Amino acid sequence: MIRHALAVLAMAAALTGCGGDERPVVLVASSLRPALDGQGPDVRMAFASSGAMATQIRQGAAADVVVVADPTISSALEAEGLVESPVTVARNRIAVLVPRGNPAGIRTLADLARPGWRVAVAARGVPLGEYTATVLQRAHAQAIRRNVVTEEPDAAGVIGKVSLGEVDAAIGYASDLTSGRVAGFVLPDAIQADVRYQVAVVRSTGHRRGAQGFVAWLTGSEGRAALTGAGFTAP
Repeated sequence: MIRHALAVLAMAAALTGCGGDERPVVLVASSLRPALDGQGPDVRMAFASSGAMATQIRQGAAADVVVVADPTISSALEAEGLVESPVTVARNRIAVLVPRGNPAGIRTLADLARPGWRVAVAARGVPLGEYTATVLQRAHAQAIRRNVVTEEPDAAGVIGKVSLGEVDAAIGYASDLTSGRVAGFVLPDAIQADVRYQVAVVRSTGHRRGAQGFVAWLTGSEGRAALTGAGFTAP
């Protein structure tokens, strides 16, 4: 996790170090990449786990906007005086992801606890990892953790393991099912976590007009269309 946060810091430094580039820097949760990469106003986007981005902002990286996958992170940044009031822009649900064709024949969450299956999850401390913990607790399915062979630093790592066939299944986001890279199924409402994405302007922004313009786009009809088109739901 520390190495991942340092990698994000280096990426932001590269973005903000481009001499003469006045475009705002927008830090975005990795699970939103299919929806937002290359979309909207002309900004510089960096995608990573929400926790790593929060670390970056706390360490003074020159970011202008942050979009996180967990409202507790944006609320903490607001309480610390680092971002302006967060706005919820989308929701998601938790799903079981399997390789295309579902070679293991996985049909239910309980199937992931069968002996011999290889399962990927997100690490604790990142939003998907915390949502996964909530779902497993509500489903009384902690036995699945015996089959976990990798804990990924972000949502992109989870879907990557499944799409490459390196695991039999993973616990990820419902939006991943629209990518065409994996198959799977959304988990029942009774055990779902409250997955919300929030955007906020960083208080130290040096590009306030551009930052506010990006937030206006993301919360408007075009931004909502980009999000719902990639499998996210309205706030």
